[in-house]
Amino acid sequence: MALCEKCVMTVEEGQRICKACETYQPLETDFRKKESELKEIIRKFGSTGKKYDCVVPLTGGKDSSYVLYYMTKVIGARVLVFTVDNELFREGARENIKNAVETLGCDHIIGKFDERKLLMLYKASFRSQGSVCLCPLFLSLTLFPVAIKEQVPLIVSGFSSGQRGKDYAFRMPDINAAKQEFAKVCQLSRKALAIFLGDYAPDENEDILDEITKYQREALANLDKTDFFPVMFPLSEYAGWNSFEELYDILGEHLNWQRPSEAFSRTSCRVEQIKGYTDHTKNFDSMRKEISHYIRKGMVPREKGISELSLLCLNGNKPSDLNEFLKLIDITEAEFDALIHKPLSKELLDIIYNIENWLLGRSGL
Repeated sequence: MALCEKCVMTVEEGQRICKACETYQPLETDFRKKESELKEIIRKFGSTGKKYDCVVPLTGGKDSSYVLYYMTKVIGARVLVFTVDNELFREGARENIKNAVETLGCDHIIGKFDERKLLMLYKASFRSQGSVCLCPLFLSLTLFPVAIKEQVPLIVSGFSSGQRGKDYAFRMPDINAAKQEFAKVCQLSRKALAIFLGDYAPDENEDILDEITKYQREALANLDKTDFFPVMFPLSEYAGWNSFEELYDILGEHLNWQRPSEAFSRTSCRVEQIKGYTDHTKNFDSMRKEISHYIRKGMVPREKGISELSLLCLNGNKPSDLNEFLKLIDITEAEFDALIHKPLSKELLDIIYNIENWLLGRSGL
């Protein structure tokens, strides 16, 4: 497999540079102007919140931690911090969450699920789909319901420019249309979870589904009583940094943040190597695209991007923490080797794609 000479995307043998690098044109962004736009959004829309201007979902990773720092220290917003405990955080990430919340003195809500049922979902999802990555679903399952319950009009996400892929245009939604879309997201989320569960524990599937969708069902029950619907937007549209080292310095100084892993693109989850290996095996390139985006923007050198491929097992090397994962989902390495090649359901991929687009504000449902 050949790599582009400028980034880490794969290219055909004999091809030197990928199409994205050939056509790349750097864009200059006036972040001082963007900061003023963000302050106006908070002044105009955030102030309609009863107690908070915005919710910041915090994982303890670099992106979400920077969002929390920026919204509190730079913008001066009234921030509610939310963390969904998916039982997959690195210990360093948990410590970063604790330090950030205590340092800034923010209110903090932690969403939790029954640990046994959550673990059953992970076990089932790997057996049925060869994957345990449910992050896009967890955002729709928990984050919007919390904003609805707490009457918070804005959600500021840590989706980086490399993850979202294109510019975002802020707009407040038509309330009724947004509520209808959220109801559809709830239906799609439950359907996706059912596909992940497969036939692993058919007698318990409904109980597991009810547990994992409990926040959504509560939000749906209260939606008719509210006169607003929260809007989520990425901070990366309004604020940026020149390098990851600059970012780490800011977070270390202001939040006592410590880097949880050597990887720079993904830092908070303890199954990131499994995801990278899964992506490599299934020929998914979203993580490669993200890393390549950072290289093109000059945020990291290409050599560091190549090292990232190894750190996240995107080069096809088996994860160094594989034994820990095997214990987590109770399978043997031989079973892992067989299951990792399972293709994700086309219906599931379509659902996740639609939910991700909805979360990123790219399109409605």
